[in-house]
Amino acid sequence: MKKTVIIFAGLGLLIALVFVSIPNNVQAGFTVTKQPIAAGEWNTGTAIEVDLTAAPAPEWLQLMTTDAVVVKEPTEICHELRGGKYHWVGEIRQLQEGKWIKLETNNGWVPDEEGAYMTCAQAPSAGTYALFAYYNGPQEFFYATEAPAQDCGINEEFVGGICVCKSGYTFKNDACSRNKLF
Repeated sequence: MKKTVIIFAGLGLLIALVFVSIPNNVQAGFTVTKQPIAAGEWNTGTAIEVDLTAAPAPEWLQLMTTDAVVVKEPTEICHELRGGKYHWVGEIRQLQEGKWIKLETNNGWVPDEEGAYMTCAQAPSAGTYALFAYYNGPQEFFYATEAPAQDCGINEEFVGGICVCKSGYTFKNDACSRNKLF
């Protein structure tokens, strides 16, 4: 009896070791999901694609989503504006006779800071509306700076904005190599 218990215990231990030693498939790393400035959908109406060539917006405004919204009656229209947390100011505009006319627009948290940052306006009539925005934050991030100095290889020189092989060298196998005389 003692031998049988030892055999079953050993067999159980062997099976456990086999299952523990089976490798698991692991995928290391992480993925980054880019969140657009104005994610989400309109709260009402039918989404349609915006054509800014037919009805251009002022240059200082950016269209926040490629979809405008068409409503059939006066109503409140809203769209999420995640960029509002980062100094973007949303404007909802109505398309009238080929021009985007600004509506009185409210930007803020709905229902509070734990909710979503929204841009809302009261649509006065049936029509097409779109979400535009402009940046109104610190400007130090947007000043142009000089391009960094180009570091060329030891056998290269900087000409016309790019690195080229020096005289007597030829570009081969991703490097500048001395020309062979023979």
